[in-house]
Order: sequence, then C-alpha cells, then structure tokens
Amino acid sequence: MQIKWMAGFAGLALVHGMVWAQSARIGVLPGIDEEVMQQAAQVAAGKGLTLQIKSYSNAGQLERALVSGEIDGASVPDAPTRAIWQQHSQRPLRELGTSITLPMGLYSRHFASLRQLPVGAKIGIPKEPQAQSRALVLLQNYGLIQFRDDAGLQARIRDITVNTRHYQLVALPQAQLWRALPTLPLVALTGDFAMQRGLFPARDAIGMEDARSPWEGVLAAASPGDWSAQWLLAYQSPKVAAFVLQRYQDSVRRPW
Repeated sequence: MQIKWMAGFAGLALVHGMVWAQSARIGVLPGIDEEVMQQAAQVAAGKGLTLQIKSYSNAGQLERALVSGEIDGASVPDAPTRAIWQQHSQRPLRELGTSITLPMGLYSRHFASLRQLPVGAKIGIPKEPQAQSRALVLLQNYGLIQFRDDAGLQARIRDITVNTRHYQLVALPQAQLWRALPTLPLVALTGDFAMQRGLFPARDAIGMEDARSPWEGVLAAASPGDWSAQWLLAYQSPKVAAFVLQRYQDSVRRPW
C-alpha cells in the first residue's frame, strides 16, 4: 500500500509541475576551473540540480574518470583536448558548450614590450605538444614568426618557415620555463600554469591570446540528458559571468 501511495504521490506531483531534484557528477581541474564550477553549482542547486564536483590533480586523471564513467561530465581544458579524449573513449563525449578560457601569455622580466625584443633573442616555449602549438600560434599572431599553413593547431618548431629576426626558440617543460623566466628574454606560459604561480595575463603579460582563441574550455558530457542542459544553463548564467569578471578581470575569458 505504501508503494502505491508513493507512486500516486509522484504522479500528482508531476501533474502540479513539481520538479524532482537531479544530481550529476562533474569533474574539474583544481584552481580556477573548480572555483568557477562551484559558482555554477550554486546556480544549479536553485534549479533542482545538484552538481557533485570532483577535483582531479591533472588532465590525465580527469580524462580517465570521464571515459570510464566515474563522472557524468567534465570541464575540459579545450575543444582539441576533448577531441583527443574522444579517440580514447568507446562512448560519445558530447560537447555541450563553452566554459572559460585561460589565455596563454608572453612574459618577460627584461622587456616591457615585444617591440623591444632584440634580434636573435631566445624565446622559451612549452615542450608539451599542445601547449607548444598554442605558443607558436600566439607568436605568429604577434608577427614574430610564421609557420606552414597546413600545420594549423598542431604546429611545431619544425614547421616555422619565416623567422626574419632569427629568434631562438627553446622548448622546455613549463616547470623549467617558469624557473628560466628570470634569465630568458621571453617565455610563453599557459594561463592555468601562470596563474597558479601568481602571474595574471591581463596584468603581467606583454602579449596574450585574444578572445577568439581556439583553445576555449568546453563542458562535455558522457551521458547527456535533461541534467546536462540544466548544467550548461547554470554555468553560462549571469551570476557566473559576474563572478568571473569580478574575480579574474580579463585574465579569464568567458567565450559565451
């Protein structure tokens, strides 16, 4: 009898338009990504969606959690990364919409402008493949180098075709680039890495990615449903937008 009563109550609730609470497990990387998702969780909670936020120490752990089904969705660093993860997954990883962009910046302890960079100067760029491509695109956008058109977002140092000022590009892991910042004339660092160490692109960089960066963050779901649409709406809400602007200014971009 109790089961029948509960079923009847559920049906009555639906007739009267009540919305039953849902929950979803969402993976993030620690730091800014997690802070912004916490704001989205507050908005989602007001709409009946509980976001159980799980933080993973690196992108590899986050990928494994999403691909294995340990989490329902994730804030993925960028669209190219999601595409790579999809190749490793036996189920679709649907891209729901954009999240935030942590712009790569060009930093110098020696010069206040890229125009001051001397001929033959050493430029430190990340050794990590995707970060290296990102750095080369940024350097090309500022006219310091050019690389083959067909290299696209997979550009490497070997693809450079024009380097009229004979800059010496030095590829190092980002941790080593950080330590070399006092000695190298110019260093390219990704936004998350730099901001974790107190460097904010809009304040400290002498060059940075613009708002049209192809490395904008994305929200991806392994099993999308009604909850995923609510998640996207909560994330791209005015409250989250205001938080991002107030806390990070232009050092964190909001491409939605």
